[in-house]
Amino acid sequence: MSELDFPVLAASAATQAFGFLYGQLGALLQRRRDRRAGVAVPAEEVPVAGTGIVASSVDRFRPDDTILERRGQELELLAEALEEYVGATELDGQDVRLRRNLGRVRRALEEIYGLEFAISDNDSSESGIRIRQKVTNAHDEVTGIDVESAGASARAEVNQDIDTAHKGSKIVGARIKRLG
Repeated sequence: MSELDFPVLAASAATQAFGFLYGQLGALLQRRRDRRAGVAVPAEEVPVAGTGIVASSVDRFRPDDTILERRGQELELLAEALEEYVGATELDGQDVRLRRNLGRVRRALEEIYGLEFAISDNDSSESGIRIRQKVTNAHDEVTGIDVESAGASARAEVNQDIDTAHKGSKIVGARIKRLG
C-alpha cells in the first residue's frame, strides 16, 4: 500500500486518525530536536495516543533513531503541510491532500517504529498492530512485541523473517505479561 492509498474515512474517523498520526509526528520531531540538543532520550520514549481508529496493543513505541534522523527533514515538511488542519473540529475524510499527507506520515512512522498501522473507521475491520521484522543475522534476542499488558480484544500480528538464527539467539513473537 502506498501513501496515496490512505483510506477514505468518515469525518470523525479522519479527525481521530489525524490526531493520532499528527501527535506521533510531533513526538518524534521533539525527540529528534532533543537528541540534536544533546538531551539523553530513552530507547522507548514515544507514548501511544489511544484511539479506536488506530488500534494498538502496546503502550509505547520504540523508534529507530537512525531512520528518524534520516527522515527528519521530510517529517518537518509533513508537519508544516498538516498545520492547517490542527484544531479543526471535524476533518473531511475525502480530502485528497489530507489523505496523501496522512499516508506519507503513516508510512514514515511505520518505518521508524518498525510497525504497520491498521487504520479504519469500521469496528469490525481487522484493526490492530502488525509487525514485520526482517533480520539477516539474529545473534541475541529478536522480539516482535513486548508489553506489560494488553486488553482482551487487542489484535496483533507478528511476521518475523529471520535469515540466520545463530546459536544462543532467541526469537520471540510476542511477550505479554498480562492479557485481559
